[in-house]
Order: sequence, then structure tokens, then C-alpha cells
Amino acid sequence: MEFGVLPPEVERMTFINECEVNDIPRVKNTVFPEGCDVKKNIAFIDDGLDEHKFDIYSPEGKELGDEAFFVIHGGAFVYGYKELDQDYSMRLVLKSNIPAVNTNYRLMPETDFNGSISDLCASINYANSEYGFKKLHITGDSAGGYLAVLMTLIIRSESVQKDLGVKINPEIEVLSVAPICGCYTGNKEVFPMCYFTKGDDTLPEYVYNLMDLIKTTGLPRTAVVTGDQDFLMDENFNFEHFLSSIGVPHSFYNATSHDDFIAHHVFPICYPYNDEGKTTIDLVVKNAIG
Repeated sequence: MEFGVLPPEVERMTFINECEVNDIPRVKNTVFPEGCDVKKNIAFIDDGLDEHKFDIYSPEGKELGDEAFFVIHGGAFVYGYKELDQDYSMRLVLKSNIPAVNTNYRLMPETDFNGSISDLCASINYANSEYGFKKLHITGDSAGGYLAVLMTLIIRSESVQKDLGVKINPEIEVLSVAPICGCYTGNKEVFPMCYFTKGDDTLPEYVYNLMDLIKTTGLPRTAVVTGDQDFLMDENFNFEHFLSSIGVPHSFYNATSHDDFIAHHVFPICYPYNDEGKTTIDLVVKNAIG
């Protein structure tokens, strides 16, 4: 859908309804791959909210180490849940032999931008303090791609943590980041970014253009993924060109549609088992391993 045409609340509900039409049957009918140990619904904040729970997937029979993928679902900051990315996450684990933390977080407009960010920080800190994960490979799709990049910047910069009123355990580091069909800039006046502040715009301007922040903070190894029918394709091409211009080590994959496949928005999350999904997972894992 094209954002910025209808009133934000109408666009929000339309977007959610369109997502549910595809996501509900997809999640219900998913056959997950074998070979992973699964720990479901671990509360990283003990308040009973589903939004404050994550899953851990790990290679079957293997003890957890200090390294993990950290997976952030998409949904325009207003929709989504960790089960949308479970299949993708488990296949990352099987390909890399690295565990994955797949997390929920509160959504807008029930919370604001700082609420979502503080949840993700709490999730990362809990995964570190309780399970020992301190070397992270952060990945996410769509709005989760934006959040994957932003969380990487937050972890890398104490000044950004201070700006946003959050704190990350000091031993945590990000070794790689992989945004899938992500967004990196946005208009604060229209859906979805108009929900960031609930009308009280006290956020630093760089939250609306992450490239401004990346210029000063930098990024670790980065893998950028899009498709030729992704409505954010141009955004991702621009991001890749930007990374090239400032010398960030990165890889880039633009999937091509064909008779049996449409490379639409977040295709690797929906189809992590087809050739294009496998190529994406190979790229993300290679980016993580270095």
C-alpha cells in the first residue's frame, strides 16, 4: 500500500488488516524445520505482557555460547509478533550453528517510540544477563530492519543511549547487522512515523534519518536485502549506495522475480525455504561469520 494518502489511523487499520489476511494462515500452516531446540515465551520483563517475551532457538543438543542472532519482526511499528519470523530465525540457526533470540516488543500507538526502544534494550540486556549472549548479529525485516540498524547504533554509542534514555549492558557488542527490506528514513507527519511521539516531538532528528547518525557512529558488517517488487526497493538501493560512499563493509542482494516467485516486501520472512529465501539466509550468515 502507498502510505501518506489516507488519514494515519485509517492507514494503520488498513495496513494491519492487509497483513493479517496473509500472516494468519501463513503462521498457522508453517512446518518448522527440524534440528532446533526451542525455548518459547521467555519473559524479559516480568509483567505478564506477551510483548515482553522472546524465544530462543538453538542447534539441537548444543549448549548456548556467548554469540547469538537477535531478530526483530516488522510491521510498520504498529503490527507484528515474533512468530512471524520464527521460521526465518530457525533456518538462520541451522545454517550458522548460532542461536537466535526472536523477540516481541510493544507497538505504537499503544506505546511511543521510546517504549518500543526501551523494550528492545530490555530484551537484549536480559538475553545477556540470563543467557550470556554478548556478541550479537542483529537482523530484522521492514520496520524491524530500521530497528535492527537503530539498535546497532544504540549499542555502539553511549551518547545515543543518553539521547534516548536507555542503557545497554557494557559488555554487549554488535558484530553484524542485516536489515531485510528495511526503511531508514521517514516523514514524521505521516503513517507510520507520525506515531513515534504521540504528538510530543522531543526525539532527536536522526531517528527520522538513520543515515545522519550512521555518519558519526558507523556500522559493523552489514547485509542489505530487497527485491524487485519490494515497495521499499529504492530506499534499500539508496541505503546501499550510502554505505558504499562512507566505506561500511557490506553485501547487497536484490532478488529478481520470475514465473514461480514474486520478490515482494519481506519475501525472505514469508518464504525462507525457497531459493531466494535460502540466498538471503546464506548472505546474512556469511555477513555474521565474516
